[in-house]
Amino acid sequence: MILDHSSISRLDHVELLATRLAMNNKRYDCETCISRTTEAVRVNNYACTKAGKSKIGLGGKYYTTLCPANYVSEGAYYVFELYNLFKQGILPASGAVTDQTAWIMEAFAVVSTLEAEEDKQAQAEAKRRSNG
Repeated sequence: MILDHSSISRLDHVELLATRLAMNNKRYDCETCISRTTEAVRVNNYACTKAGKSKIGLGGKYYTTLCPANYVSEGAYYVFELYNLFKQGILPASGAVTDQTAWIMEAFAVVSTLEAEEDKQAQAEAKRRSNG
């Protein structure tokens, strides 16, 4: 959750949400989408460049009518790379955790929350499938 006093802007938050969704869902991979669908389908369903008919949930209260890949930025993608290193104990900057910028630590908290939500959904899906 982004608080009013957070160093992460709403745009940063949306970029992180959209990047995670686009990274983990082949439906939003541009090359796959282009090779498997017609332009009409892309415009109407996935909304590559113009607003489509469907709302796509990015997480929380954020929705878009554009493909999430439109919001992916190098910076947001880089945060995920840094987060993976952080999970291995490698900090982005030299020093201790307290020496890291507030922005990056808050970004890691957002990514960690996204990861936990995905794990929870995967467990619920696995449980649903096992119960038939």
